[in-house]
Amino acid sequence: PEKTQPGNDTTAFYLHRARIYRLLNQHETETIFADSALALLERKEDGVGLNAHYHSQLSMVYCALRQKDSAMHHGQMALDLLATSKDAFDALFLAINMAEILVVFEEYDAAVEQFNYLLTIPGFVSKPYLRIDPLWEPLKNHTGFQELISD
Repeated sequence: PEKTQPGNDTTAFYLHRARIYRLLNQHETETIFADSALALLERKEDGVGLNAHYHSQLSMVYCALRQKDSAMHHGQMALDLLATSKDAFDALFLAINMAEILVVFEEYDAAVEQFNYLLTIPGFVSKPYLRIDPLWEPLKNHTGFQELISD
């Protein structure tokens, strides 16, 4: 029988699980899923240098592994490769990933700046979304974030 290779959805699955375990404060399990995602991404390294989604996924892996410089580098590379001015749909998710990285590494002012920008462009980012998504819970006491989500 033909051997199947894991696809992008498998990497996304591992990253989603890593995020869930981060939200549950289970860093060891988060790391296990991030390592699995990294193993899949490393198989794809050839020919993906200019692929924004690849760099965004890689940024989320390094975020989960708490490697700030690598997470920030790949997150910014993803944004540079696919700006929201060029792609109104997919680029929004890359920008949200970057905001998540900023929150994880407690760069709260920069995360609020990112949200300020995202609220000015069409998309799903809204004040109610920012209020209820558990990803942004660390910002709940940040003055700039409180001002941002107030009505």
